[in-house]
Amino acid sequence: MSLQLKNTVMIVMIVALVTAANFFSGMYFTDNSLKKTVERDLAFAIGIADKLVSTQVNLLKAESSTMAERLSMAGAGPEMRRLMQEQPEEFPYVLGLAVFDRKGLIAEYGRSKRDYPLNRDGKYIEKVYEGNAILSSPVYSPALRGFLMHVYVSMGSGRILAVSIPGRIFSDILAKHTLWRTGSIFMLNEEGRFVGAPDPSIAAALEDYATDGQEVPGQKGSEVRELESLIQSILSAENGVGTYRFEGVEHLCAYSLIGNSAIGWRVAVSVPFDESPQAEAMKGYIYSGVIFLLIGMLAAFFLSWLTARPFQKIERQNRVLAKLNKTIRTQALAIREEHERIKIMLDATPLAARLWSREYALIDCNEAAVKLFQLASKQEYTERYFELSPEYQPNGQSTREKIKKVVNEAFEKGECMHEWMYQALDGTQIPAELTLVRVPYGDSYVVAAYSRDLREYKKMIAEIEERDSLLQTVNQASDMLLRSDIDDFEHTLRRCMGMLARSVKADRMYLFKNHTENGKLCCSQLYEWSAAAPPVQGADMTNVVYDERIPEIKKILLRNESVHRLVRDLPPADREWLGGRNILVVFVVPVFIGNEFWGFVGFNNCRSERLSSDNERTIMHSASLLIAHALLRNQNMLNLKNASDRLEIALADAREANNAKSSFLAQMSHE
Repeated sequence: MSLQLKNTVMIVMIVALVTAANFFSGMYFTDNSLKKTVERDLAFAIGIADKLVSTQVNLLKAESSTMAERLSMAGAGPEMRRLMQEQPEEFPYVLGLAVFDRKGLIAEYGRSKRDYPLNRDGKYIEKVYEGNAILSSPVYSPALRGFLMHVYVSMGSGRILAVSIPGRIFSDILAKHTLWRTGSIFMLNEEGRFVGAPDPSIAAALEDYATDGQEVPGQKGSEVRELESLIQSILSAENGVGTYRFEGVEHLCAYSLIGNSAIGWRVAVSVPFDESPQAEAMKGYIYSGVIFLLIGMLAAFFLSWLTARPFQKIERQNRVLAKLNKTIRTQALAIREEHERIKIMLDATPLAARLWSREYALIDCNEAAVKLFQLASKQEYTERYFELSPEYQPNGQSTREKIKKVVNEAFEKGECMHEWMYQALDGTQIPAELTLVRVPYGDSYVVAAYSRDLREYKKMIAEIEERDSLLQTVNQASDMLLRSDIDDFEHTLRRCMGMLARSVKADRMYLFKNHTENGKLCCSQLYEWSAAAPPVQGADMTNVVYDERIPEIKKILLRNESVHRLVRDLPPADREWLGGRNILVVFVVPVFIGNEFWGFVGFNNCRSERLSSDNERTIMHSASLLIAHALLRNQNMLNLKNASDRLEIALADAREANNAKSSFLAQMSHE
């Protein structure tokens, strides 16, 4: 693209932007101002329309009330019909009269009974009986082949007067009033049907649409939906302003509830947008904008010709500079590619990596280093690097001095390895294995340092050591229980319980045995060891009824499952009984002999809500079964010893008896 063409396009764009800015800003402010003016005009017009319609409604109700008073003084029969015949002479618009009560028609004049849409079961009849005067919506009368309206007024004594009037009475009144050129006033009843409109054909078409849901002739689907939405808005609010499209023309509609309407009739003023002062002003702005744009484009071509000439020489010089820049970019690209290769290698490494210069300056790092310390960017890592290690390493050496030492060692030897302690910004210690390697970088060398996070490794080692220590404790307790004789068993048992409880950091350990009391499953504590928690022995721990004290724990134990819960998370009964004994965490292991629930072994934490680790739970489960079976073994051995003692006594008695018998026989034989 030539320079002249560029200037032309640029100037045209500037002119277009200035013209558009002027056009739209002026249109915006004018539009707001004119819109407020239009809304004020419509608000004023709807007020006049409301007064116009209200006056006519009041007049019809007042004249109907006058006729009702006259007829109420006449008796039934010929006198009332005579008075009915006289009313049209004074009120020429009256087409017919009828008097109803709750039983039916009393008298009528001028039309047949079947034309009345409201009889004694009508939906507004009760309001009329209460004294309200009501105008009905226009209905078609087959007898008269036209639309009728009815004014219903109370005559007292449970009677109603129905005055039939022309259905187009309001349409004829509204047709005499217009706003702008074609703006009109129309009325809707409480159901959205048209009561009056200046154009009879529109009123009839819209009446069919409002009552039967038929599509208005010539209307598009979107226009029907807009009109339906407008009618719903009119019926749901006392007043407001809305828009709709009719026959392709956008209309503005202001509406209001008729002040003296007892059943919710509305009056509305509708005007087309294209007749408003706002539309006329918009047209003027469009014409002026097009003219200014054309003038600006002509000026742009002329100015571009003047300004392009001095720049052509500059353009030739730019081509020479472009060749020179190309050579420089080629050389810079080669250097950049070498650095990019190193950067790719760093970022591809899963270990935290960084580059050190001989001056101990941090050159770069990879994304793994940023993620390890949960930082925002590489820049933050390089700026805050010395905050990511404690001031002194575990061996007491200064971190800054040790960095210099290991970097120098790597430059001299080519490679070295050390243990390092990092520290996250929140103070978390991060042990790591640090490997430093000397690598080429441009015309010199740098040291690449790789750090492997050892937290998981050390955690695994600590868990293994903890498990080994717990297993050693269990094995030691098992050996002590196996070696213990019967007389010293209880002392050894309590000692082993203490060893096991301390190894899992428990404050209390106990052993309960089950029995039945009054048909209920109960348990009683046999042995207990406690350290930091007070002992809970005595009558309170004897004959403990499961269903009354620990029903939830009973359900779990009967399934041969261990219980490991915070006491505050247990149901109320279990929580109350255990909490009263200062227990915060409970771990209980069921003991089954064959298929019989023999009892349980438990551990308590009474000072903190610390839940045990997987290793601790495994050891506690094994230790519980060990303690229970050791007790059972000792009881069996005790039973065997007692049986053996009884057998020896019996044998001694038998020998003594046998000796006595032999002596007796010998004596008898001698005698």
